[in-house]
Order: sequence, then C-alpha cells, then structure tokens
Amino acid sequence: DGALVLVSGDVPVQAAQVACSAGRACGRRAIVAPGMLFLDWYRAEVAARYPELQLPGDVRTIRAVGRIVEAQVGQRPVFALPSVLVRDPSIADRFALEPSLLLVRVLPPGGDDPQHARFVAHATALAAGEGCEGCVAPRGPRGWPSFEGQTARQYEAALANEAAFARSIGRPDLAARLLALRVAAAP
Repeated sequence: DGALVLVSGDVPVQAAQVACSAGRACGRRAIVAPGMLFLDWYRAEVAARYPELQLPGDVRTIRAVGRIVEAQVGQRPVFALPSVLVRDPSIADRFALEPSLLLVRVLPPGGDDPQHARFVAHATALAAGEGCEGCVAPRGPRGWPSFEGQTARQYEAALANEAAFARSIGRPDLAARLLALRVAAAP
C-alpha cells in the first residue's frame, strides 16, 4: 500500500481502472498510465487523485517516465510493467530492478545483495507453492473460457519473469522450479 504502479497497454490500464474504481482494491496505491500523460484531462485526473506525485509539467510521454520514477523511488515503493521499462530504457540503466510477478520493482541504484536475498526468499516460497494461490491454476477442460485462460497465461508470464531473473543472478535451480510451476499452470 502506498506504492506507485506504472502501467501501460489497454488491458492492464483497464484492469487497473476496474480494480481501483469498481473493486476499490487499490488502497493508497497510485496507479498511473504514463502513456496517457499527454492528455490534459488525464494529467488533471492524476494530479487530483494523487497530489503527492507532483508530476513535472514537461513529462508528457512514456519515454520520459524515468523522471517520475527518480522523484518517487526514494519516497515510496515503485513498480512498473516491463513494457514501461521498454519504452523508457533509462529506468533500467539508472535503477536496480527486481521482478515481482507481472511487475518489476524499481529500487534505488546499488544495494544488490539485500535485493537479491529478498528476491531469492520470495521466489523460493513461490516455487514451494506459497504466497501465490493462483500461480498454479487448476486445469480446465479444452476450450476453457477466455478469462480463465488469460489469467493462466498471465501467471505463466509472471513465473517466466521470475525465472529469468533467477537465472540472471546465478540461480538456475530456482529458475527451473519456477518454470515447472509455469508448465503446471497451462490450461
């Protein structure tokens, strides 16, 4: 709670809107779609909803969202969809990154050892089936309804994200255990 979450793309943006408005599930999380910052009405909505963000007036594109991250990363947890990091590669160049299922947590630069230790503890619990009840989705009949199939594919992508990071920090054993969960989740 209290995190800044940067989303991009129609489905993630719409899912966040439904979760935050209809489901009231966002708490004090600031959910921002940086690709919409060029729209004056959206900037006004973000400013009214999250006045503590203090968006720089010249940040009107997703390619400059690193400036928002820079201002917020020391004040609150910052998470982003990987697609946001692709659009503004300066974030990956300037900050430490840690996967968190479908999101990536953006951390201040440096301090890799605690970051990796925290990730390893989280991923080990995940590989043991703890902390993510939906990661091993029940197998359904052929022609599974679209929603359940899409949800299972999202979990597959999240586990692949976690496995790729585990490999990058020299933990292929952990990556293999996470990928085994991904296969089990496929409908």
